[in-house]
This record gives sequence, structure tokens and C-alpha cells, in this order.
Amino acid sequence: MARSESPPCDPRLFEAQPGSPTFRLADTTTGATLVTLTGFDDGTWIAITADAFWTGSEKACQRLAFFRGDRPLPEADLDARRQPDRIRALLPGQL
Repeated sequence: MARSESPPCDPRLFEAQPGSPTFRLADTTTGATLVTLTGFDDGTWIAITADAFWTGSEKACQRLAFFRGDRPLPEADLDARRQPDRIRALLPGQL
């Protein structure tokens, strides 16, 4: 009989606050936030990385704005930072 081995442990951790629609995926070795995810009452969602790359459901994306100081970034900059594949790569395979 072949010996089965456990898959390597994923060093990431989800952290959530009770009653909050937001939780974060952090690297447990460094404590660095990898992705912050927020779900809204209407079922929409947004995921944002620490370096401001993002993705989300279409309706939720209408709520999103990035600022540099007190100035909003142009929509073209916001669109360029929408990177679903980059977010997906940070999420555990079970999601």
C-alpha cells in the first residue's frame, strides 16, 4: 500500500471580524495582507491587493474609486489596475 502524504500547508490565513463584510487573506509568515475582500448586501463583491490591483463583480465595481492624496485617479488608470488573474493567483485553490 502506498503511503499517502499531506499536501504542503498553505501559509496564508483568512482573517475576518464578526459582523463585517470584509476579510483579508494574509501571509502568516510575514503578516502582510495579500488580498482584502468585501461583500455587499446585494451579493456584489470587490477584491483589492495591497498594491491596489483589484477585481470584482460589475455592479460593485461602479462603487470603486482610487485616490492619490485628495485626487481621484483617472478611470483609465483604474481600468488598468483591474487584474482578475493577479487576484486569482493569490487565492487558495479551494475558493
